[in-house]
Formats: sequence, C-alpha cells, structure tokens
Amino acid sequence: MHRLEGRFIYSASDLNDYLGCKRLTELDALVAAGKLARPDAEDPQAELVRRKGEEHEQSYLAREIERHGSEVVKFARCDASVERYYEAERETLEAMRRGAPIIYQATFFDGQFLGRADFLRRVDGVPSNLGDYSYEVIDTKLGLSARPYYLVQLCNYSEHLERLQGCAPKFGHVVFGNGNEQAFYLNDYLAYYRHLKRTFLEFVNDPAFAEMDEPRAYPLKVKHCGICAWNDRCIQKRNDDDHLSLVAWIRRDQIQKLETAGVARVADLAVAGDDRRPNGMSPEIFTKLRRQADLQVRGRTTGEAIYELLKHEPPLGFALLPRPAPGDVFFDMEGDPLYEPGKGLEYLFGCWTADDEPQFRAFWGTDRAGERRAFEEFIDFIVARRRRYPGMHVYHYANYEKAALRRLAQEHCTREDEVDDLLRGEVLVDLFAVVRQAVAISEDGYGLKKLERFYDLKRETDVKKGDESIVMFERWLVASDPAILRDIEAYNRDDCRSTQLLRDWLLNRRDEAIAKFGIELPLRPVKQPDEPCHAAFEPTCKKCVDHANEEREEERRTDLERTLLAHVLSPQNDEEYGLMRPDKRTHYLLGNLLAYHRREEKPAWWEYYDRCENVDNLIEFDKHAIGGLRLRDDIAVEILNRSKVYTYAFPDQLYKLGAGDEVHNPRTTRGAGTILDINDDENLLRLRTTAKPETAREITELIPGGPPSTKPQRRALRRLAESFLAGNLQTEYAASFDLLSNRNPRVAGRTALQPEVVNAESVSAVVQCLDNSYLFIQGPPGSGKSTIGSQVICDLLEAGKRVAVTSTSHKAIHNLLHKVEDCIVKRGRTFRGRYKHTGNGSEYKSELPATLIESSSRNEDFDSEDYDLAGGTAWLFAREELANKFDYIFIDEAGQVSLADALAVSQCARNVVLLGDPSQLAQVSQGRQPLHVGDSVLQHLLRQNKTVPEDRGIFLDRTYRMQPEICAFISEAMYDDRLEPAENAKDHHVMANGQRLAGLYFAPLPHEGNSSSSPEEADEILRQIVMLREHGTVTDRDIIVVTPYNAQRRLITQRLRNAGLDVRVGTVDKFQGQEAAVVFYSMATSSGENVPRDLHFLFERNRFNVAISRAQAMSVLVCSPRLLDVSCRTPEQMALVNLLCAFAEGAKPMAYAAEHALTACG
Repeated sequence: MHRLEGRFIYSASDLNDYLGCKRLTELDALVAAGKLARPDAEDPQAELVRRKGEEHEQSYLAREIERHGSEVVKFARCDASVERYYEAERETLEAMRRGAPIIYQATFFDGQFLGRADFLRRVDGVPSNLGDYSYEVIDTKLGLSARPYYLVQLCNYSEHLERLQGCAPKFGHVVFGNGNEQAFYLNDYLAYYRHLKRTFLEFVNDPAFAEMDEPRAYPLKVKHCGICAWNDRCIQKRNDDDHLSLVAWIRRDQIQKLETAGVARVADLAVAGDDRRPNGMSPEIFTKLRRQADLQVRGRTTGEAIYELLKHEPPLGFALLPRPAPGDVFFDMEGDPLYEPGKGLEYLFGCWTADDEPQFRAFWGTDRAGERRAFEEFIDFIVARRRRYPGMHVYHYANYEKAALRRLAQEHCTREDEVDDLLRGEVLVDLFAVVRQAVAISEDGYGLKKLERFYDLKRETDVKKGDESIVMFERWLVASDPAILRDIEAYNRDDCRSTQLLRDWLLNRRDEAIAKFGIELPLRPVKQPDEPCHAAFEPTCKKCVDHANEEREEERRTDLERTLLAHVLSPQNDEEYGLMRPDKRTHYLLGNLLAYHRREEKPAWWEYYDRCENVDNLIEFDKHAIGGLRLRDDIAVEILNRSKVYTYAFPDQLYKLGAGDEVHNPRTTRGAGTILDINDDENLLRLRTTAKPETAREITELIPGGPPSTKPQRRALRRLAESFLAGNLQTEYAASFDLLSNRNPRVAGRTALQPEVVNAESVSAVVQCLDNSYLFIQGPPGSGKSTIGSQVICDLLEAGKRVAVTSTSHKAIHNLLHKVEDCIVKRGRTFRGRYKHTGNGSEYKSELPATLIESSSRNEDFDSEDYDLAGGTAWLFAREELANKFDYIFIDEAGQVSLADALAVSQCARNVVLLGDPSQLAQVSQGRQPLHVGDSVLQHLLRQNKTVPEDRGIFLDRTYRMQPEICAFISEAMYDDRLEPAENAKDHHVMANGQRLAGLYFAPLPHEGNSSSSPEEADEILRQIVMLREHGTVTDRDIIVVTPYNAQRRLITQRLRNAGLDVRVGTVDKFQGQEAAVVFYSMATSSGENVPRDLHFLFERNRFNVAISRAQAMSVLVCSPRLLDVSCRTPEQMALVNLLCAFAEGAKPMAYAAEHALTACG
C-alpha cells in the first residue's frame, strides 16, 4: 500500500495483510499517509530471502529465453506515477496482442490495484479477444508448497488478465523453489478472493479510515503476529490494557462472554465473584479462569513465580509420573508444518541423556527421505537403549512427539512394530498432561519456556517464542545457511535439557501434593509385557491356537507384501502416481492394501489410550466421547433381562456416540456397557450395564471401545493377493481385478455406458450386460439413486440372479432393502431374502405385513444357496465361504466405503455395482495410509474427476428434488455442470402472500463468541419460519433445519417447540437422504477463531453439499458473515471457504423473501 498523487494504491499483498489482521491494514495506511513511522527492524535473513527469490526468478526466465529466444518480452520495473502505471499496463497489453509466448514482469493497473506478475504464458487454443489464444499467470516462489497468499496473488493478477483479454484464465501456476510447477484451478478460490477484495475495499473506503490518526482495531493476537513488524507494539498495548487475552487457557469466545458480563481486565477476573459468571459459561470453566487470573495478578504484583497444586485422583496428574530410572531420555522434536500442505516435515529428533556420553544426540532429516532416515535412526536408538535399560522412559512435553512418531511410522511404513511396542509399554511420558492436571502457575501460558521460571535452566540460546524454529527452518530452506541449522540444534538441545529439569521439579511437587492433600499418589509402574497363557504352545488352549493362527496370517501377509512391492518405487505425489505403469500401480496398491486394516486399527487404539490419559479434556476436545456424566438418582433404575439401565445427565458438548454403541470407562479402561439411547433434547443418556450402583456412580465419562476385528476383510485381501501372484485373479475374481486395476468396466455389447435417457430401465439394461466386472452409478442429491438401485435389484431377482446388498451401516442397508421389498411386491412377485444382524437393534424389520427377508445372527445360515438375496456388512461378505456365491453385489453409499473393503466384499460376486456419490458424506479414515491406498473405492475410480466419465460408469444426471437455481449452484460446484433439474423440479417454489419464492437465500447474521450454538441464528430461523407459515402455504412438514452441531440442533428444536412448531431439525449426518421444500442451514459458529477444533468439519465441501441440496424450492443459509472472512492457512482450507463465499455471492438476501411476505401482509 502506498499513497500516490492523492490516492491510495493497493496490491495483492495488502489483501493478504488485511486477511491476516485488520489492524495491520490500518497501520500500513497510517504509514502511507505519513502519520506513522514503520518500526525499524533490520532483518538480514529477509534480505537474503529477497535475493534468493530474485535468483530463482531469473533462473526461470533464463530457461524460458533458452526455449523461446527473442520472442520472450521483458519489462523493467516502472517509475512510481499513476500515468506511468497506466502506460506500463498498455505496454503489457500490446505484448499480449502480439502473441508473445512469455511476458516477464507484466504490469496491471486499474486505477486502484497495482500488480506485477512474474510471468504471463500464452495458452493456445483458448480463445480470447486477442485471438485463438489467451494468457495465464505464472508466479515464481521460493517455497516448496503452496500458501494461500500465493493464490490470492494469482486470483488478483488473473482478474486483471480477464479485464484485458476478455476471458478468465482457467488456471494459475506457481513454480516452486525446487523447480516444480503446480497448476491451480482458479474457480476453487475466486469466490473467496472476490469476497476478500470486496470487504477490503469497504474497509478502506470508510471515510473514518482516511481520517484516523490511530489504528481503530484492537490488537488481538492472530496467526499473523509471528511475522509482523508491529508485533512488539501490539503486545505492549495488550499488556498496558491488562487485556483478558493475557490469561492462560482462555479462548476468544470466553473473552467475549466475560466482556459482555462486564469483566474486561485480568485484574477484574481475578477478583470476580460467582455472580459475575457469564451466561453460557460453566461454573467449572469460570472457576478455572478466575484462579488462573488470580495467580497471574499475584505473580506480576510480587515478581515471584507462584504455583498452586491441584487435587486429582489417580490415574491423573502426578500419578502419570514413573519412577526415575537409569537410561531415561528427554526428547524434543522440531517440525515445519508449512513444508508441505497437510503433511509438514519432521526435520530434527533431539534427545538428552543425563547419564551417558554424548549427553545430546540430534537426528536430522531436512527433506522427505531424510525425515524417514532420521526417524529410523532415532527409533533404533531408543529400542537399543531400552534393551540396555528396561526400566527407562522417554519424556516429552505435549502430545506433538507421540503423535508425530505414530504418524511417521505409518507414512513411511517403517518401524511400526517398534513404535507400537513403545506405546504398549507406556515408554513415552507426556509431562504436559502432568502439568495440566496437577499444577496451576502464575504465567500467561503453559509452554515449556514459561515453566522454566520455576526451575534453574540457563539456556544457551536466546529464544523469544516457541515457534521461532519454524521460521528459522523456513529461512534455511531458502538460504541454505548451515549456521541456521546450528542455531536450531542449540535451541532443541536447550528444550531437551529443560524437559529433564521439569521432570525433576514435578517429582518434588508430587511430594508436596501427597503432604498437602493426604492422598496416595503412587508412581506409575513400569509396564510389564503381556505374559503368554502358556510357556509353550498348547493345542487345547483357544488363546494359543488363535495366537498361532494370527502369527501365521501375519507371516503370509508380510511375505505377500514383500513380493508385491519388491520392484515398485512408492510414488510421493499425484504426478508420480499417474506416471506409474498400470501393472506397477496394481502391485503398489495391492501390496499396500494388505496392511490397510492394520493401519486403520492402530490409530483407533492409540486414540483409545489417549482418551484414558486425558479424561479431564474430553468434554472440550473430543467429539467421540461424552464427559461430565452425572448419575440421575431421581430416575429409577430399570431391570432389563440380567442387566440394569442407569440414566445419566451430561452437559452440552459435541459427541458422536449413539444408541447401540458399546462403551468403556476411560478411568478403568474396562467395558462400561451399551448405550440404549440418548435424549439429545434433555441431555440424558441411558446405559445398559451389569455394574452395581456404586460402580455406576463412578462412571463420569464414556468413550468408544477399541475397533472391531477385521479378520474377514484382511483374509479376503490376502486371498486376492495370492490369486493375483498365481496369475488367477482375472479368472477367479475378475470384477475384483477390474476394480483394483481401475480398468474400464466390461459390458457385453456396449462401449459408451451412459444412456441417452437415464432411468431405471436404461440403467438396468447396462447392469444386466455386465461381463464379470463392475459398474459405478453416481447418484447426486435427489437423483433417485436408491429408487433406481432397488428397481435394478428387482429386475435381477426376476431374472433368477442371486444378489448381495451391503453398505457402511445396518441402517443404510435396511433403507435399500425396504425399497426392494416395496418394489417387488408392487410387481406382484416375491423372493426369499436373508439378513445378517449383530444384535443391538441391527435386526432387519420389514415394513410389509409379511416380511420377505428373515434375520439371522449366524454366519453359517448364509453358506447355503437356499435364498435369493442376502444383506449384511463387510464382515459377512468378505468370508471365504461366500466367494463367488452371488451373481451381483450392490455396495450402497460407496463413497463412504474404502477401496480395501470394496475389494474384500467384491469376491463374493461375479459382478459389482457401486451406488454412491463421493461429493456427499465421505469415507472416514483414521490411519495414515500410503498415497491413494486409503482412498474410498469411488475416489480410486474417479481420480481427479468430480463425476464419472461416460465410458467408466453412469451419472444420474437429473435431480427430481432441486429447483433450477439450487441445482445450478450444486451442479457447478460439485458435478462439472452435468446435473440438471428434472421437469417436475423446474417449478418448485413456495408461496408467501402471492409471491413465488425459490432458489438460494443468504441471511447473514452478525454475532460474537459462539462456537457450536447460536441463539441469534435460532431466533432468526424461528422468525423466518413463522413468517413463511403465517403468510404462505408452507406447513411444518415442508421445512427442515440442518446444522453441523448437536448443541445448535437442540437449541433450535427448543425454540421451535416453544412456539408450537413441529419442524424437523437435525445434523448434516442424520439428514442425508431427507428433503423438504424449504431448508434452513444454520452454521452457528461466529468466526474462524470460534470454530471447534478445525475448519474442515464446519466447511467441508461434501457436508455443505448435503446440507444445501436437501431443498426442493428454497435453500436458506443462516450464518455469521465473519465465517466468510476466515483466514486460511492452506489452499485446501481456502477451497473449503470458497464454496461458502460462492453461495453468498450468488444468493438473494433473505431480507428479499421477508420483504415480499411482510409487504404483502400489509
């Protein structure tokens, strides 16, 4: 930003700065206006980065000149004047009109925004007003992976390009520091960019902006602070104001609640009475924050380091500490999360050993191959040390190290058993968990550096903040200066030494706690390995036999994996994967799929034990658990068979547990029983258990048990591999082979699979011509996927074929089977069906007076062929006894089915039909799998496509649900513009006093501090529904309200019921498959800072698609406008928020609908 000839001139960098911090934009404006001097912060590293950047840019230019010679047009940087900027753009346009293949340092200027693109590249065959060609932007960047600010620049330059050439570039390109070039599909980011630019201009064009002499925005801490020249001044401002953000543990939404209650400073909070507790803040949280504020105030008043011991019963707090032992290791890792989106790089494993020489060891890995090598060397060092010192432990601070070791073992497929052994042996000790549960300190944070005030550490390095090593490593990636790595290693060594001193300090505090509280706090014993049931194999012992079988199965799997992968190089990215020879790719996939389930189960067990160690944090941080349970003594205990049913109350929280789930008590690591049901409205849970009342009263948290055994699936994949290596796969399991190798389906007498007119008859004709192969039928929302699927199944049954039906859940299978029964009865036909249930309500219950499908819990009942149709989960159809027993297997909701499970069940049938849509709710994967091994079966088949190509499957191209405007938005965003509204859907609308209302509506509703529930949105939705009902033809059954969070679902339900309305309200996951004339989607969260956990859950494209596409006539988005302003850290996040911005950009304001109705009612 600079001021020139009486006007502000902006650039893409100003947009990025505004996105990071509005106060920074104000400070830049004050500097540009001459009202403020920029901080004098000399940074030799920044100068080095600038110089390296120029060298990279010149290197790319030299390559292009070598390729195109004198045709390359080069411009020099122009002088700073408005007229010269306009002239420079005219020169750029003239070079474009001449058709230069490459234009270097192209200038754009629209009178307000100035841009200088590193390169423009001519793209032939894409017409523009220049001719039969156009241009796209290339930016050179020193980084090795994309950053959101790169994409903001590309969007800005591409917007200028569209203005000059008359057509929008489809792609923008980045050439990274290693020479790799990546293309970005700009439509995935442009709506986000346009919203950013629009809000920026509104901000700077406010008259008060030009008149200000001091920044107006408060300097709240944001992610941008770490690289900002103004950071020290902002810190000083917060300190001067005694701002609540200085309180350790406090969140932004909690600050807002306290400020609303009149508690605005740390000192105020320290002395606040219970009557000052804000609405919506629990007494426990208020007490914790007040205690923390009091400690900090006392600490800064006295200048002393003050701590307070917290009382926790074992196994929490000090009880997590083991006895110090010879060989103990103090461990710290350094990683760079920015190295590669979604993966980062763990580049330094440092460890300190007090009783050994050398005391400090550093294992370095500055690229992906080096990361693997350093990880292996570190694990080997620990394993060898443990043999020497069996009682030793590895101490670290916070969960980062443990999580990284697990992830690296899976990502690199190395040292997995060794890491498992360390975890099972409880060798890793997280001192942060001890600190969090056992002490409160007078510091404004609980990082390792803050705790060093309490013990005597003389650091050898001057470190101001914990993430400085990330900045340093990023600079090394650019500058390759070995001195930077030496500084990082010294920093890491200090952290390792500090970890030892912290351990010793905590042991002393433990002694104090025993004396203060008068309780036993035993040190955690060394975990002993599981003792075998017999010293030698005992053939009559089931455990011995099972263990021997498992060992043999694992040996066979390992041998197969080694054979399949012997001559295959694992691809590191999509480009390498795409370049693999088909046979090599098949070897790669099958070899790695053999351990798929093993990799998936490990994180589930890791999470299980993490929950047991962190029971104090379950309510706030774990949506897979329920915490804060309290036995309701006023509700009678029920007797159910030999069990008792207890009722528990619990506080608001995110949770995914539900009826039928078997749960454990994390404090005892034992089974607690089965959830009978959960009343979401009253926050009541009924638990079926054999526990006595005194034991039931001790249950305060429930977590999922461990993952179910996947032996049938593992063995099915092993059979597939054996058949493949024997050369028999194409004859024994031809459909499985086609799926695995991603071949085009084999359909007798057909080449194009997509019918000209898509309906049940035309789809059935294709299915019946399958030639021992597979068919993917992609069904977008409202396209009749289940209806068509059921009719095709009935056609096959009438043709005498045996059919299997499976999916990801009993409920999904039941839904399809209900339609099959209904369809066959309407035809006047019958069949004999059998369903495999597992108890806990999974039995099939027909909706017919006389069921055609019987239920059984016995696998053996399915081994005969005395039935026509079978339904069940993957555990049934992966069994060897069912191999090739069916003519067809239908896999419903296939977008949520892994490739591994699809291959496992595919062996039961000669033909496989996949029903699903990868653009709706996606497969949930826990494990870190090799590239594309963890894909869903539909991701595997589609690769980079959003929709199935016409020669690969059938796309159901008509929606019978969505009216044209809603359909057009969903179609463009998710389905390559292939989805059209059916004739019956084109006139879908609702009436409000004579006004036809239809399409997309946006109701931006400002609110602050809301995380997973918003009273403001609940009230607005109630108001809109009342308006539609009173002044139109809409009834309660014509409306559904969808929200991501259970807390918001309960709040909206309560508001509607209090008003006497019976409108359906549910979460996105529960409402897939439902529809209504009017859909309200309430996002509830106030801003990016308030998003629970991460952005992906709230903004995920598939979930948004499901929510919006429930609507037949009106889709109404109700959310805080600040959600559109989210500062994204990765291109993936930017693409997620882009969909929300695109909806807001294309929708009518909801005030439009309200205005019509209110005007009409006079």
